[in-house]
Amino acid sequence: MDYQDYDIEDFVMDSSFQNYCLGKKEEDVLFWKTWIIDHPGQYEKVNQAKKLLIVLNGNNNAHYFRKDEQSFRNAVYNHLHKKDD
Repeated sequence: MDYQDYDIEDFVMDSSFQNYCLGKKEEDVLFWKTWIIDHPGQYEKVNQAKKLLIVLNGNNNAHYFRKDEQSFRNAVYNHLHKKDD
């Protein structure tokens, strides 16, 4: 895929890019960090797309996503392992 032809909207709609912005999948994070280094002329466009994606995601960035995900996992675990009194 030729990401150099992407507009801001294309980046925002790309699931791999979304994973990078939210820190969901390590392989996507690594890919996009490397891609940005290899294509410094695209930095501003990528940065704007990342900001837009975070705003569209309720200002939930990678840090908050991981924190919320862990809270959810803990709640599910506690619910599943709750002993009936």
